Amino acid sequence: MDSFPLFGKLPPEIQLQIWDEYFKTRLVHKIGITKADEELNHPRILRSYTHAAVDPASRHQVSMGAVRGGMLANRVAYEVFKANYHVLTLGFQKSQLDSSIPQFPLNVSRDLVYLINIHPILLSKICSQDRPYDGKVRHVAFLFNNQQRILPSRHPYWQYPWYSTTDGGAIFEEILLVMAASSIKIPKDQLLQGQLDEYGFVTWGSIASLPFLTSWETTPVELNFRDSEKSLKESEFPYSEMTKLRWAIDIDA
Repeated sequence: MDSFPLFGKLPPEIQLQIWDEYFKTRLVHKIGITKADEELNHPRILRSYTHAAVDPASRHQVSMGAVRGGMLANRVAYEVFKANYHVLTLGFQKSQLDSSIPQFPLNVSRDLVYLINIHPILLSKICSQDRPYDGKVRHVAFLFNNQQRILPSRHPYWQYPWYSTTDGGAIFEEILLVMAASSIKIPKDQLLQGQLDEYGFVTWGSIASLPFLTSWETTPVELNFRDSEKSLKESEFPYSEMTKLRWAIDIDA
């Protein structure tokens, strides 16, 4: 609040309200793998991650500097930050952290963790054996395209086994199955006539109901979504009947 020198003289309850609004920004955290790891295509090896924070309203990448800077502004800001955020680290062990492994603040109740590459280690990391993110990652999305239409099956050699709901693993509030716009035959200008959700995706229900679309355009997409949803269940990814499961289209993928 450097641009407002009188901020510190405001009543504490007003400062608290301002910081609370400041930290309510919703972001989509796009997490993927490098081109080198894509080409290696090994289910047990992942050398580094990629991370980009996107503002769903503008669909533009944003810097996390404002959030990081805000939490260090003063004690009130830090307390509000702690109440709303979790610093997500994608390293397997803290001793192995390096500059290639991103750490970023995650607004637990609002932000979306969006896996744009469906790699077994990325998937298992969300539900690792020690479950450091249990209850911290509540909203997760998976990107499907022509190269990747289903989740991989559960494999015993994964470094971190997944946990089913009966084993007490992480339970998500919301899971989005996202189809890349480039992988379907519906023109982008028609997709844009659908309804955008809070993460900047086009909801599939609003697309499927458009009167000018034919069944030969929508049926293949629905079949792909059903295959993706089936693979989600078969992979034993931890979710329950309480988890909200949605289908959506990523216009920018």
